[in-house]
Amino acid sequence: MASHASGRPLLAALGVEHPEWRPLLLLIEAALSGAERHHWGRFVPARVHQSREGRPLLDGAVISVAPKLIERWVRHILALAAAAGTEVKPLVNAVVAA
Repeated sequence: MASHASGRPLLAALGVEHPEWRPLLLLIEAALSGAERHHWGRFVPARVHQSREGRPLLDGAVISVAPKLIERWVRHILALAAAAGTEVKPLVNAVVAA
């Protein structure tokens, strides 16, 4: 995806072409939306346009996030997954057990 502006139409097109991908595409959309929210902004690394020898953007990064934000995010993702028809009980049990 080249940018957020072109990413969302691409996600919509993929959802039409591949309906079986919709649960995953919902999660990607949630990640894009979350990255734009002010409380997550400080955790999103700046994009580097120069090559870093093909390494991923977060290679070697240590990201510290408040537990409450993570808990809220996990609940949001589980709700999206459940609404998309995904069986989330095993995931909820894993989250509770962790």
